[in-house]
Amino acid sequence: MKKEKTLDKVLDELSGLYIYNFEKYHDIIDSFSLTYLEQLALHYYSIHPNFEKPFSCEVAPDVLGSLMFRRRGFLNNSFKETPQNITRYLLINDHVNSCVHNVELEVKRITNRFKNNEIKFMQIRLEPLILDTDSDLQTNKLSKDMNDLLQKMLPEISCPRTPPLCGCWADSHANSCGINPDKLNGAYVCYAMHELWDHTCWSLPDILRINCISVTIDVEDWHYEEYF
Repeated sequence: MKKEKTLDKVLDELSGLYIYNFEKYHDIIDSFSLTYLEQLALHYYSIHPNFEKPFSCEVAPDVLGSLMFRRRGFLNNSFKETPQNITRYLLINDHVNSCVHNVELEVKRITNRFKNNEIKFMQIRLEPLILDTDSDLQTNKLSKDMNDLLQKMLPEISCPRTPPLCGCWADSHANSCGINPDKLNGAYVCYAMHELWDHTCWSLPDILRINCISVTIDVEDWHYEEYF
C-alpha cells in the first residue's frame, strides 16, 4: 500500500517545482481538490504565519498565493448566479458605494482643511472584513482559519482619489466584476468591487460573506525646509 505524503512533504516538493518546473507545478495543483488546496494553504500558513502581505495579486507569496488563486478559480467556476446570490452581491456593492461616497465627502473636507497648504500625499484604502464565518450562502462554510488567511492575504483595496469614484464599471468592462452584467440590471458597480474580485485571491463566495468595510485615509501635508 502506497504511503500518503505528508502536507510538509507535498509543500516541499511544490516549492521546488515552483522554481524549477513551473509547468509541472501547475499541472499538479490543478489536480488537487478544493479541500486539499485549502488544507495545503492552511498548513503553509501555520508554518509561515508572518509571510509578507501581498501588495496585489501579482505580488502574492509564491506557493501560498498560487494555492489560494487556484482555490478562487475552483469556487468561482462552481458559483451560481442565483437570485439570492445576485441580491447579496448588489447589497454588498451598495455598501461599498456608500463607503466610497463617504470617502468623497471626507476627501473634500480634508482638502478644504489643507487648502492653504499643498497635500503631499493622500492614500485611500478599503478593507472588507468577514466577521461571520457561519453563514454559508449556498457555499461551503468558511472556517475561522481560512477566514484569517483570506484577511491576511488581502492586499490594499485602493479607491481612485479623483471623482467620479463610482461608475458603471460592469457596463464598460464586461464580466470584470465577476457577475454577468446582464444579471445586474444596470446597477452601478464601483471600481473597488472590481478590484476586490479581479486583483485579490478572494472568490465570489468569499465576497458574498463580507459584512463590514473599514476605510482608512492617510494624509501627509507638504512640508519644506531649506538651509543655506
